[in-house]
Amino acid sequence: MMNDYFMEEYGILFNESELTNISLIIANNVSQSNMINYDNLNLRNIHKYVDNKYIEITKNIIQMVEENYYLFPFKESFISKFILHIQNLFFRAHNNFHVKNPLADTIKMSYPLIYDIAVFIAQQIKQNYDIYLNEDEIAFISFHIGSYFEGNSFIKMTRVNCAFIYIEYYDFYKTTLKNLCQRFDDKIAITKISSISDYIDEINSDIDLLILTTGINTHFKTKSVYMKPFPDLEDYHKIEEIIDEISFIKQRNELKDYILNFFNEQLFYKNPPFFNKEETLLQMTTDLSNLNYTGEDFYNDVLNREALSSTAFHDIAVPHSLTAKSTHKSFISIALFDEGILWSENKYVHVVAIIGINDHSRKIFSKFFDQLIDMFDNPVNIQKLLNANNFDEFFYIINMLFSSSK
Repeated sequence: MMNDYFMEEYGILFNESELTNISLIIANNVSQSNMINYDNLNLRNIHKYVDNKYIEITKNIIQMVEENYYLFPFKESFISKFILHIQNLFFRAHNNFHVKNPLADTIKMSYPLIYDIAVFIAQQIKQNYDIYLNEDEIAFISFHIGSYFEGNSFIKMTRVNCAFIYIEYYDFYKTTLKNLCQRFDDKIAITKISSISDYIDEINSDIDLLILTTGINTHFKTKSVYMKPFPDLEDYHKIEEIIDEISFIKQRNELKDYILNFFNEQLFYKNPPFFNKEETLLQMTTDLSNLNYTGEDFYNDVLNREALSSTAFHDIAVPHSLTAKSTHKSFISIALFDEGILWSENKYVHVVAIIGINDHSRKIFSKFFDQLIDMFDNPVNIQKLLNANNFDEFFYIINMLFSSSK
């Protein structure tokens, strides 16, 4: 029937293989899930649109993600939509049908943690259901995970402690204060509210930012931002930029001492005689095992993660295990290659950072992974690292990079 239609309308005759492929495209795009009212979708009615087995599969996957990455529970609305995605994903896999995602590389480079969680999900599907997902499918999963982080910005942000300083003129400041609290609820904590005549900067050492109205000209040691008595969008945008800058630096400082303990002179390599990726991974993980940082399974865990999607970014590769089961003690093992090393087809990197995070440290992984990639995967910073001739010089540079702002 389909062949007759194409022949009659367009004069095109398809063979059996081509007709099968067209049928899969139509089935994948005109499915029951496309006729669902997403606003009304929830876990109480999802069974009307999805087989129960996909509901259970998705719930199990979500539970493993929450436990492995120490995330706040996923909302019902997220789970419901993700169940539909999992059902369609299984449909494509069972029918050997592939969908191209043009944003796959962009997502991987821009959102390392989100992409890593998607790879973890792909690993669970491969291990438990014998379904291999390519990087396009992993990127589609990343879209869903990204929506979770977008709705849970407190996971990525460190709150900024603010003091709101106002001029005593009736109680007009209360409206401005209310608007600030509503607009930046997940980013700031206003721990001090004071009139200008009562505020003493020196005794409020826990304050990160002063928010003041124009007209207050007193100089403060604490970082300050001014806004109009009746703030507009320009004021709020300016405040948000400063809040994000302070949050970034504050979070980096909170993680700095903790992460610096992950580096060790025994795990540092400068121009080692490794000729390729395979030899690099084997030798570095063997050393880790001999030093009792990892179990013998760590090498295979790293290879399994690498097989799902390359861990190479622009100029750094960050091989790691997706779980903590084979890591005894948290570490970051670093190899610097002045001439670079071939990591994948036509892809050279100058830094290899093998990361191992045990159960005790696992909860901070979601906070530091993006920052670590952002700090390392930068041409200027990479060159600074390559200039290190030994571990002491490297450690000094890392310390300075953690201490710098964006």
